[in-house]
Amino acid sequence: MRARIAPIALVAVALLALGLAARPAAPARAQAPRQPVRLAFLGDSLTYGLHATSEERMYRELLARRILAPGGGAVVATVFQDPFGLTDDAVRKVFPLIQARPDLIILEIGNHEVFAGPEEVALFEQRYEMLLGYLQLTGASVIAGTVAWLNYPPTSREYRQALQVNQSIRSLCARRGITVADLWTPTVFRYEFLSQPGDPSVIEGQEGDLLHPNDAGHQALADAFWNAYLRDAARRRLASLR
Repeated sequence: MRARIAPIALVAVALLALGLAARPAAPARAQAPRQPVRLAFLGDSLTYGLHATSEERMYRELLARRILAPGGGAVVATVFQDPFGLTDDAVRKVFPLIQARPDLIILEIGNHEVFAGPEEVALFEQRYEMLLGYLQLTGASVIAGTVAWLNYPPTSREYRQALQVNQSIRSLCARRGITVADLWTPTVFRYEFLSQPGDPSVIEGQEGDLLHPNDAGHQALADAFWNAYLRDAARRRLASLR
């Protein structure tokens, strides 16, 4: 004899089925594009690698491996700001990067203005706007980092200027539709991310200085840029579907 299902059980089964049918699909996890990427970097001493203990632990190397892993590609240009240069120096050095025809540019500039006087901070916005304009002429995606916290005391002029520079970066990038990697929030007051005097550095003749990041600090920078890269890729995918 065929078993009979009680009416209340039938209702429960029906409601369960409706509930499952109506439940929205779980959002897909952000993924890196699976295609070759022509990657370029433009930055200061953090991008240069001070004070990681090996080249493999520099943030740009950590980030490049993650970006290139899904679909391959190569780093086609790496341009460093002069150790004592400001953003106008980065503007002067940008053309080899443009000629490399990158698909993606990682920009990490602004720390030098933080250490300079208010007059240079006042000029930062104009210079940074010019730099962004040149980079966007390539047609590449640009991901711009804010400045990181480099042991600025909270009551110092440098701390205030870092906040000012970061606000300029966010505002200018918002106007141009450029994704910003927040390097400030994951590093601010994280003393354990600073290299210590006597710490070894991959850069010959250098050692830790209580300013530049150590290996953990470089990992934090790489993570912040990676998260921004995934957000940028997701945004571009959505835009292509419209």
